[in-house]
Amino acid sequence: MDKVGTRRLFAALAALAVVAAGVLGVAASASADRSAKCGSVTLDENAWAGATANVYVLKYVLEKNLGCTVNIEKLPESTPLFQAMADGKVDAVPEDWNNILLKVNQKFVKSGTLLNLGSNGVIGHIGWFVPTYLMKQHPELKSWTGLKKDWSLFKTVDSQGKGLFLGGDPTYVQKDQQLIKALGLNFFFLSVGSEPAQVARWTQAYKQKKPILFYWYTPQYLNTAYQLSEVKLPPRSKTCIDSYNPKLGSNLSI
Repeated sequence: MDKVGTRRLFAALAALAVVAAGVLGVAASASADRSAKCGSVTLDENAWAGATANVYVLKYVLEKNLGCTVNIEKLPESTPLFQAMADGKVDAVPEDWNNILLKVNQKFVKSGTLLNLGSNGVIGHIGWFVPTYLMKQHPELKSWTGLKKDWSLFKTVDSQGKGLFLGGDPTYVQKDQQLIKALGLNFFFLSVGSEPAQVARWTQAYKQKKPILFYWYTPQYLNTAYQLSEVKLPPRSKTCIDSYNPKLGSNLSI
C-alpha cells in the first residue's frame, strides 16, 4: 500500500518533441519527416512546483533549439488526462507518476494512440510524513502502527475528535482516505485546497513544533528547508486493487 511513482513521459503520436530518458531530445511520430519544422506542441503542466520547472525548461529548449511553438495547458491531475491526449488537446506529459499504469489508461497505449517513452530518470515517491522532531520524540511513528496508539497527538479543532491527516491538493490522485479506513486508523482526512495552502498549514505547525501528519512526496524543494520523516506504510499486497473514476480520482480497496 505504499505509493511510489516513476515520473514518466507520455506523448501523443502526433507530438514532435518531448523529454526522453532524462535527456532533452526529439521523438518524432512514426510518420513524421525528421527534416520537417517542429510546428506547434502542447505540453501539460501539473499543479506542483517541480512540474512547472520541468515544463518551462522543456518549453525553452523546444523553442530556442528546435523552433517549436509551445503551448501549455494546466489540466488538473484528476482530469481524464490521457483521454485529452487521445483527443489531441495535449501532445506531451512530462510528469505522470505512473497513472498510465491504471487499467483505464492502458487502452490508449495498447491501441497505439499514445506512446510511452519511459522514465525521465527522476523517481518520485509519495507517502505520509511528520516533522523529524516529532519522530525523535515518538520513535514508534516510524511505522503506521504507531499511529494507532498516538492518534490523539494529532487532534485539532477541526479534526472532529479524531487525529488530523492533512491531505494534498484535491486535484491530485490520492488514496489516503482509503488507506486510513483500510488500516483502521482514527484519523480525519482534511484537504485545505491547493498545495500552497497545504504547505502553509503544515509549515505553520512545524514552526510551532506541533504534531502534524500529512501527505507529501519526494523529490520536493521544500525538503531541503524542513526536516521531515516518513511514516512507513505496510507493503503493497497482492490483494490491493486499484480502480479509477475520473470524478472521484484513484481508489484503493483491500
